[in-house]
Amino acid sequence: MKQLIIIPVLFIFLFCGAAHSLEQTNEAPVDSVRSLEGVIIKVKTAGELVLWTKKGVHPFTLYGIDLPDPASVKGREAKKKVSDLIFNKLLHVHLMEENSGKLPGIVVVRGECVNEKLVRTGVARVAESCTAKGRCDRWREAEQKARAEKAGLWRTTD
Repeated sequence: MKQLIIIPVLFIFLFCGAAHSLEQTNEAPVDSVRSLEGVIIKVKTAGELVLWTKKGVHPFTLYGIDLPDPASVKGREAKKKVSDLIFNKLLHVHLMEENSGKLPGIVVVRGECVNEKLVRTGVARVAESCTAKGRCDRWREAEQKARAEKAGLWRTTD
C-alpha cells in the first residue's frame, strides 16, 4: 500500500517544483562529497535507507551513528522512529565519501539534521568513526545529554 502512495507523492514533490521550496540549511557538511535531493522510498533498517531522486535510486547508510541491532526490540523501535522522521518526505542527503559499498550520508529534513536528532533523542549513539569537523563533537555532546537524561537507549528498566 505504501508504494501506491509513494509514486504520486514523488511526482508532486519532484516534478512540480516543490523541491526548490525546501528550506535550505547551513547544516551541509564542508567535507560532503555530493548532495542529493529526493524522497526515501525504503527503510531497510534504521541505518540502511534508499533514496529516490530524478536521476535514480541511491542506497545509503546514516553517517556517524551506531544504531541498535535490527533484530532487537530497540532496533525495531529505531527503525520505526527513522521511518516516522523521513519516510516519504522530501529531503537532502549529504554523502560523506565515495566507496564501493553503501555511501554514508547525513540526512537533512526541513533544515534539521536527522542523524543528530536520533542521537539527541537516544535512538542512536555516535560512532567512533565519526570525524566530520565540529559536527561529531556536537553530536557527542548531544549523546552525553541523552545519557544524563536517560533517553532512549540510555533508559534503564526496573
